[in-house]
Order: sequence, then C-alpha cells, then structure tokens
Amino acid sequence: MWPFKVRPQVRLRLYPEVYPGQTFDVAVLLDSSREVSVERVDVTFRGLETSWGNPYTARQDNLIELAARVSGPCRLAPGRTELACRIPLPADLPPTYDGRAARTRYELWVHVAMRAWLDRRERFPVKVALPRGRGESGAAIIPTRFTSSRTGPRDTEPYLEGSLASKILEPGGVLSGAVALSNTAHNRYRSLFVSLIAQERDPRPASASGAGTEVKRFELELSLSGLREGQPLPFHMEVPSWLFPSYRSRVWELCWFVEVRAEVSWRGSLRFLVPVKVLSRPRVGLGPQIRVPPSIGSPRIQEIWRQVAESSGLGFSDDGLRGMVAGVQVEVRRERRGRRGNYLLGELRYPTLGIDLRVHPLTGLERYLGERRLSLGDAAWDRRSRIEGRDPVQVRAFGERVVETLFAFTAVHMEDELTRVERRGSGHDRRVLEQFTSNVLELAEAIERGRQSIPPPPEMEQAVPSWEQLARRVHGTLNRANMSVEGTIQAMRVAVATVWSERGEVRHTRLEVFPTLPIAGRFAASLGAATGGEPLTIPPLPDYPAESRELVAIIVDGAEAFSMTADRAVLLLPAPLLEPAPLVATRLEWMVQLCLSLGKGGGPYR
Repeated sequence: MWPFKVRPQVRLRLYPEVYPGQTFDVAVLLDSSREVSVERVDVTFRGLETSWGNPYTARQDNLIELAARVSGPCRLAPGRTELACRIPLPADLPPTYDGRAARTRYELWVHVAMRAWLDRRERFPVKVALPRGRGESGAAIIPTRFTSSRTGPRDTEPYLEGSLASKILEPGGVLSGAVALSNTAHNRYRSLFVSLIAQERDPRPASASGAGTEVKRFELELSLSGLREGQPLPFHMEVPSWLFPSYRSRVWELCWFVEVRAEVSWRGSLRFLVPVKVLSRPRVGLGPQIRVPPSIGSPRIQEIWRQVAESSGLGFSDDGLRGMVAGVQVEVRRERRGRRGNYLLGELRYPTLGIDLRVHPLTGLERYLGERRLSLGDAAWDRRSRIEGRDPVQVRAFGERVVETLFAFTAVHMEDELTRVERRGSGHDRRVLEQFTSNVLELAEAIERGRQSIPPPPEMEQAVPSWEQLARRVHGTLNRANMSVEGTIQAMRVAVATVWSERGEVRHTRLEVFPTLPIAGRFAASLGAATGGEPLTIPPLPDYPAESRELVAIIVDGAEAFSMTADRAVLLLPAPLLEPAPLVATRLEWMVQLCLSLGKGGGPYR
C-alpha cells in the first residue's frame, strides 16, 4: 500500500465570548494517529466588516489582523498536542453582528504547514461580545413623554400621548409606560399597539438608506375595553435577555425604538417612534472554555465541503469556502433561487485592474443589435458576452490570459475589482463541487497573470519609468494599467491617479493625502477648477495660520482644483503627466505638511 502521510486534525479550545480590550487565551489542539513532522503552526485572528448596497455591490473593511507563530519545525507525537497563545483585542473593536445589510465577523485561522505534504488550514468563528461600558448602569432611569401633536388635541382629530418610565432599557428588564387617547367621542379607536423595534442603518454620510430597515419587532396589544377620554392605559413588556445592544460601527448602526400605534376607523393610524437605548448585557465572566468545531450544515454536506476545502487549500465556514490565491480573495458558496433551482457561486475580489472592465452575458436584445466592439481574444466567448473597457488593447491583453478559464461557467460577470461566476448545482456532489472550486482557483490565478500582462495606456507608455520612480519615492506601487500610485509619506497614505473619462480620454491627475488625524471643520476649503489657464483664486482662509496659507499658495500653483475636508486633501493637476516624479512627489510632501499643520491646529510641521 502507498504510504500516505497523515495530517493532524485541528480543534480549538477558547471562550464562548470574548470582549474588546481583553486578552484571551486560545489552545490549538492537534490530534494525530501517528507521528508527523510539521514546519510551523500559525494562528491568525481576523475581523471583517461587510455591508451590501445591493446583491452585486459590497464594501469590506478589515478591522483587525493579528498573527502568532505557536510552533516552529517539530515532530508531533501520536495523540494530542496542545499549543497555546494569547490574543489581545483593541478596546474599540465592534462586536460580532449578522444583520440584513451588514455584518461583522471574527475568525481564528489555523495554518499547519506540513513537511513535504499538503498543509492543513482551518477557520473557526469567534464571538466578540460588547461588555457593559463605563457609566452604563442598570439603575439609570431617564423618563420621557411624547405626544402626536405638540399643541395638544385639535378639533376632532385623533390624539395620542404617552410616557416611558425610562429610555434606557436593560436586557432581561421591563419596558414600562402608559398611553392615553383623546377625542374618543369623535374617533373610533379600533386597536392600540406598543412595540419594541430594531432598525439597521448605514451611518455613513453618503448612504441613501438613512431611514433604516426594520430587523426585529416585539409587539404588545393593549385592551381598549371601556376606553374613556384621556384614560391612561399602562403597559409592561418584558425585554428579552438576549437582545443585541444599541451600537454604531463604521458601516452599520443598530437603533432601538418604542413604537406606539393606534388604528382609527376611517382615519388611518397614529404612529409615534421614541428612540431608546438598549444596554449591553452585564459581563458575567469568561466562563469555561469550549470547543468550537467548524460547521457548514448537515453532517453529510459538512463532510463533503470540508473534504473539498482540504483538497483545494481553502478554509470553510458555515456559508462557504474562502481563501486567498495569487493575491485574489476567493469565496465559493451555494445559493437557492426558488423555481430556478440551486446554484454554485464563485466570487473573486482583487486589487483594481485599472481598465474599467465590464463583462456580462449578452441579453436577447444585445444579441439582436449585434454591437460588440471589444474582444477578450476568443471569438466564441466574444459572441456570448458584452465586453466593455477603456482601451481595447488593454482589455484584449488581459482577456487573452483569462478567457480559456471562463468557459467552465454558465455565467460570468467581471469588473475591475470583482468577478462573479456561477454554475447550476446544489453542492451535494463532491465531484461537482471539487471541479467547480478547481475552476474558480484556476480563474484566480489567470486573473493575476492577466493583470501582469496589461500594458500601460499608449499615450503614457513613455512615462512609465518616471512613474515607477515616483512609486519608489513614496514607498508604494504603480498600477501601469491606469497609471496610478499608492504609497505613504510620513505615515500618511497618499495616492496619485490619472483620471480618465468614459471615452478613455485623460482628464486630469488627482493627488490625495489622507491625514492620520481628522482635520477640523473650520479648515474645510474648496477651490474651484480654473478655466482658460488662469490660476486658482485663493480665498482668504481666515482660520488658517499664516504659514499654512503660504503652503496652500505653493500647493495650488498651476493646479486645476484643490479641496480640504476632514479626512483628505485633494489636488487636481493637468494631465497627462509624463514626468511626475519630481513635481508630484514634492506636491505630496507639501500636502502632507499642510495636513500635519492643520491637524495640530498650528503652523506647518517642523
């Protein structure tokens, strides 16, 4: 028999909940039937916040990534080997959250590097809970009153007023209050409800979903039997002990309200929302450590997906396979589409290609019109897809590297930073799942090869050496496809990008500096674009220190526009820039000095 090597089974022992600002212990348990050699064992704690604008647009923010090597080269004895590490959590870390349009998740990744054999990789979920903060006392009472009209009852109009014993609610406590209805002689009040509801919102200023989405409701109907004018109707509602507290992160916010709603015949309804704050549960200690096994569904399906994860080198969790291949973030999951059946989906995320690429299956109308201007280098694929991009040469150079891997899928949607592929399947057949996952990984490698093959824009081909020099000067990297650079100066993130129009024409060069400290609102400024070659007109800027105003004058010399906000400074220069290294690097350094100056509230940094 062929002497197959064995890999240890990986388990974890950790606390059921951990808290921000705390250091918690983790034990990695390695079980092996016989002695095995390993190169190293690494443990990585990762946190990711994801929000969805719609099913095809998502924003992801990396919250934290802490890595530790718990073992170097060694031989594991038969049986169980236990390796320990300690993980400190920042005090401002948001809690684990799984909402409708956003989620915050934390995972521990364990990588066992085997000697001359396939590595073992496992991922385990970690629940970060929100501890009771300072000043949050269960005895805090903030009573409040509310009315449907500030001026009181008007004529024969329905009128409602009420009160809450406190706007601060504690899980496991009681929501108490009273409601009174007026103008009962002129209105038939059919029903009266008191509800505790949760709304999920996007706190970012640019969000269009400021009204929020209801995600939880607890409702109590009050009896209106023998209702009299202005009669107080008391209510008491138990607050569930497991409620998620009020909280705001960078990409999601959970808000709680008490809703009072009176249904009135022929008049519709009166509805009033009272914002309340739900406290976090009292911290009761860490409790005993428990084992956290990976999970993906029923035991049979879990075993299939686990085996495919092992053979492909990916990790698996309750909703799919995930990993990183050739710098591409890969996810494989299942999706049920009602009568259309079940589908296997692959999602690949990567740094921007910089060619404004858009590829999607042709619709019936598009086939009829027959307008296909760009090519991925394969006539058969071009006939079934609509292909768009800024420059045909760049698109074809990229496409020739990836097009052969696309035929494995029934539908492909490809953009500059995201590719989604699919094939019909339920994920219950190991061979089908293994083949689909293999096709997705091949596509990930092809995307990276395609990126390396994209030439610079023809009009800026001669400028590549100077742009590479600029990238080195700011300790960054150059994206040759769209001629952009990202790097750092004095620990501040800086970016230089050539901005293109939809028709592929060069518009201007954008310089951005992202200060490490927010800039005060009084320093906000916006200098409009100059026309006819005239220099920018600099406003008085009375709040700026004198030396900062001098810096602004130097920075905007020859520029098209300039703006300063709380989180960035932006400068627009003419384009194309064929010799950017000395000019742009110097401007960036001046902009960094200006941000340091305004961030400190004084003169320029010395």
